[in-house]
Amino acid sequence: MASETTESTGPATRGRFYTEDTQFIVFQAENVLHRVPRFALVKHSEMFRDMFQLPQPGQADDGSESGVSSSVEGSSDENPIRIPECFTSFEFESLLEFIYPTGKSKTLSQEQLLAALKLASYWQMHDVISNIEDYIARLELTPEEKLLLGKKYKIQKLLEEGFFHFIDPVEYKPTLEDAEELGWDTIGQILLTRERLRKRLTAVSTSLSELRCGECASRCVRDYGVFNIGGPLICESTGSTRSLSMRCTLCENKQVKRVWIEDNTPVEKISSNYKKKAIEGELEELLKMLLGTKYSS
Repeated sequence: MASETTESTGPATRGRFYTEDTQFIVFQAENVLHRVPRFALVKHSEMFRDMFQLPQPGQADDGSESGVSSSVEGSSDENPIRIPECFTSFEFESLLEFIYPTGKSKTLSQEQLLAALKLASYWQMHDVISNIEDYIARLELTPEEKLLLGKKYKIQKLLEEGFFHFIDPVEYKPTLEDAEELGWDTIGQILLTRERLRKRLTAVSTSLSELRCGECASRCVRDYGVFNIGGPLICESTGSTRSLSMRCTLCENKQVKRVWIEDNTPVEKISSNYKKKAIEGELEELLKMLLGTKYSS
């Protein structure tokens, strides 16, 4: 069934897929030449945008063509823009696959995505970097791979998920194999964060039946809350690193003196909600250190 058409009443307008830039640029990566339209490079990279706005030999000051000149870098196979030797043709091709609308970017392999990310980072293609990171974060990666890739490419989501895996289990103990794969610096960051977390989560060991009201000496107390010194309520049912605030069920005293307690309740007994928030808090500090200005809360 043919779709209905409406008759135009005025001159045609330019749609969002209309481009005035018909110029192609020649690049050389390793010993391979690539000739591509420059519009995507200009769109995604300020560096290329500035480069192509500069008057070139054979152009007037306003950028209009005053004659074709093969001396312009990127204008011919004989005078290509040379990709730095630290990058491969595969890496450049992977980036081109991602930024040109061929529909293939959604099916790029992990190797291609990482290759594209390497060049996108070099050319400061911020929107491309963000999109590639989203694709990488959806890959099926092991916790070890998430940490390694997250640290190498500074991908926050991978770092969060990778560190959470190693910091959360109370029974986890790093092995030599972990150290060889992740590096001793990463193992140190895991252990240091876990130790801070352990201190943060250490809770009350004293039984409530052993606590007495400071006024009537009754052992029957209720509505107790757990507090850090000078801090907010942190756990309503399991314990604290510091002291208890109580109310007696017999004399209704609401000013019961705080009771100092020992801090050796197993972490396994901490409330799951508070534990999760505590881990997130420790991870935030670690990620701020690793990512610097790239960290996003």
